[in-house]
Amino acid sequence: ALVEVKDSKAIIENVVLLDSASHSNFITKQRCERLKLPTEQTNIHVTGINNTDSHTSFSIPLHIRDTITHPHQFQASCLIVNSIISNQLP
Repeated sequence: ALVEVKDSKAIIENVVLLDSASHSNFITKQRCERLKLPTEQTNIHVTGINNTDSHTSFSIPLHIRDTITHPHQFQASCLIVNSIISNQLP
């Protein structure tokens, strides 16, 4: 989905994967640094596909708005991780 996210100065467009059945939301550390928003300290253990383990120490609250239907907006707390996808896709 193409959505708008409020950063520290403006609203910017981002491509995101929205999964309403997921327990957590994620954002990369690189994207988080671009947004320049304050982070919150966390201590979360994440288990993924094939029981891969990860840990995150920070999250960031985001205000997200759909670019097509502007009235649809929501707050999401995203866990900050180094990467979301592998660079080794088939």
